[in-house]
Amino acid sequence: MHFRFHFPFVLCGFCFFAAAALASGPVSAAGAASPSVPWGLSGPAIPSGPRAAFESPCPGSDGPCITVSDGTTGAVLKRLPATSLDGRVHARAAELHAVPERRSIVAAFAGLPELWEISLDPAAPPVFDGLVHDHRMGEGIGRPGYLAPRRTQLARPLVALAIDAASGWVIARERAAEAGPGETAPPQVVLLHLDIRRAVARWPAAPGVDTAAATPAVREGRRGFAVPAEGRTLWFEPPR
Repeated sequence: MHFRFHFPFVLCGFCFFAAAALASGPVSAAGAASPSVPWGLSGPAIPSGPRAAFESPCPGSDGPCITVSDGTTGAVLKRLPATSLDGRVHARAAELHAVPERRSIVAAFAGLPELWEISLDPAAPPVFDGLVHDHRMGEGIGRPGYLAPRRTQLARPLVALAIDAASGWVIARERAAEAGPGETAPPQVVLLHLDIRRAVARWPAAPGVDTAAATPAVREGRRGFAVPAEGRTLWFEPPR
């Protein structure tokens, strides 16, 4: 049996709040992958676990931000402006997912072609905003990894995320974008990995494909996602 969860938001003023408690999520059938789960909404919750919220506008700023606060005291641990790396593009709230097995929060934005993974682990490794090999080669200057976003650059913003928490794979659908006057560029289904920090595969989005309802699973020894699409189930896996 697979467990699938949708991550609900509670609208409070201009904030989208999502409770986050550091707890292990439910595990699917033997040999299968485990999906991401909303902390504090399923499974055991630790009262002192952090909370994450999209705020718009961010206090003291004209733009939105992600605020991480202590789950017990409410004290703000960090506010992360929801902007591109160069600060030129401001994004509005889209999706916020808890990934307990990685001790992190994954954020997607509307209008910003990036996916963020924010570590809630005080021992998280430094974040390098260049390519992944920068860190392995000792290139550049890293920032402390705790409560810092690890950015995955995208061709388009993503929507309808599903996360395989056990392996770090993410499947999503691109948001529709205008390609020209009266023409809409068709969105694609995108598969990416949170550690690789780039898309590794793309497919045309079939009619009715619902990546948010994807179920992480193992098929013929390979991890992937079973995705419903208008009465059918499509299978997506990393390239061999």
